[in-house]
Formats: sequence, C-alpha cells, structure tokens
Amino acid sequence: MKICILGCGAIGGHLAVKMSLAGAHVSVVARGAMLAAIRTNGLRLKTAAGRDWAVKIRAEEDPRALGPQDFVIVAVKTTALAQVATSIPPLLSASTGVAFMINGLPWWLLQKLAGAGADSAWSPRVAAVIQALSSVSGPERIIGGIAGSANQVLEPGVIWNSSPHGAFTFGEPDHTLSARVRYLAGLVNQNDSVGIASPALADDIWKKLFMNVVTGPLGGLTGACSADIVEDAGLAPLVQQMGRETIAVAMASGCSTPATEYGYIKGIGKHKSSMLQDFEALRRPELDSLLGALVDLARIKRVAVPMLEMVLSLTRKRAQVLEIY
Repeated sequence: MKICILGCGAIGGHLAVKMSLAGAHVSVVARGAMLAAIRTNGLRLKTAAGRDWAVKIRAEEDPRALGPQDFVIVAVKTTALAQVATSIPPLLSASTGVAFMINGLPWWLLQKLAGAGADSAWSPRVAAVIQALSSVSGPERIIGGIAGSANQVLEPGVIWNSSPHGAFTFGEPDHTLSARVRYLAGLVNQNDSVGIASPALADDIWKKLFMNVVTGPLGGLTGACSADIVEDAGLAPLVQQMGRETIAVAMASGCSTPATEYGYIKGIGKHKSSMLQDFEALRRPELDSLLGALVDLARIKRVAVPMLEMVLSLTRKRAQVLEIY
C-alpha cells in the first residue's frame, strides 16, 4: 500500500518510520530543513526505551511529485490545516482514504455535532478550516485519528518519543470497524507502538480533548509540564472546573462515555504538551482547535463554559504578547 504522510513533524515522522518498518510504501511531504535532512540521511526515531530506528523514505515538497496514494495521513499542526488543504487533491485516487491525525475537535466532527445551518456560528479561524477541508475531502474519504504518544522533533530528521508504548488510534466517523482502519492500526501495532482500530472514535476524541484542553493552555501559560499541572493542589480547582465544563459540552453533543470515565487525568507523564512546545519555540499554538472550537461548540449547544472562556482569553493574550497569534 502507498501511504503519504502530509506533514512530517513529531507525529507524522513517528508514523512514517513505524509504517515503513511494517512494510508499507511510505512517502512524506515536508519542507525546509526537515525535507533536506530526510533526503540526505533518512528519517530516524529514537525512544525513551532505548530503541533507535532509521528508514530511507521518499520526501517531496510538492505532493504532485508523488501522485495518487492508497492513504493520505494528514499530520500537520491544526494551525496549518487550512493552508495545506490544497496539497491533498494531487494525492487522491477515486478510493484514497484520508486520515486526520490531529489535535482537538477535528473539523469533520465539528460539522457533525453542530448540525445543519451552524456555519455562521463558528469563529473565523475555525470556520476557515472547516470550509477549506470540506471542499477537498468528501465524507467517504475521512478517517479519524488520535495520537496518544508524546513526541518531539530533536533536530531535522530525528524524532524523539518519550512514551514508547503510546497508542495511535484510527476510526471511522460512523464507528464501523472497517478493513481500512484495521489495516492502518495494524501497521502501527508493532515495534513498541500500539495501534488501535476504534469502534467509538468520537468518545475517544473527547477523552483526549479532556486532557489536552487542560494541559495545553495551562502549559502555555505557566511553562509547566503536564504532570506538574494536574498534580498541583493549587491548580486543582481550575483543572476540575475546566474538566466539568468540557464534560458538559461532550454530553450535550451526544458523547456516550460516562463522565466518571474521564477521571482527573492522574498519572499523566512528565512530558511537555504540544502547546507548551509551541510557546517555547515561538510557534503559533493550536489554540483554536483545542479550546476555541470547544467554546464555539458550547455556544452552539447552549452550555455555559465561563472558565474555558477565561482560559481561552488568557492564553490568546499570552500568545498575542509573544506575537505568535
């Protein structure tokens, strides 16, 4: 099978290495120093368990050079989704599946949850992503993805994984266990990684969001790693209220997982959230997909989320002061 990873950063690079090791014909769309490094030295994945893999894969800046694929995995930051939408069509055949391995509430789930006539209810940045991607990827192509694995780019061409047995989940929007999601999960479910074909993808997305919506913005504001945030007694009232509000939106949106299953994300590792990494690198944070879209959805569902709104405003202001938003 031909698989193209669109966006060869921390998550995309991890998947590219693991899927290549599993025997898939993997290529990546990359740019700049990452593109040059992969072309020269290949792509390398190092883990906290002491494993070190290197693979030689094809890397191109222009997706038209790669042509139609069996699968496209979109693994860019959500801040780049609207811009990379035009990179998807050259990679499509009539049957190509497009998996979105992204943070936050994905654009296709937002459309589904909000229902018809909600287009004008989204904030401008969220609306731009929904419009751009819905125009290039029909519903029959969409595969959902969740990265439950902590990764970062050490240097161009080298990915560091601090959670060697972290899971990558694939699922259909209609929750069927299709052959294609089983195939993608199977590629990842080896070489120290866990691949999951989920029969309840929307619930799984909400579970991860419950963690990210707390550790991402609060990490960006405080500079603290995820474990230090959720284990801090002084932050506990804030963390718990953000959790309660997120659960309320999830339940109003039809999430079938009981709220008690979310817990208080105890036991989370001492890794830096992706948003904290963005703040430290002075990159635009994924604030709109993690928190902005959630607040938009709460407004559509008429759920009061005053704490989430406050944290969104604070994190946005911090990013504006740093000139990254």
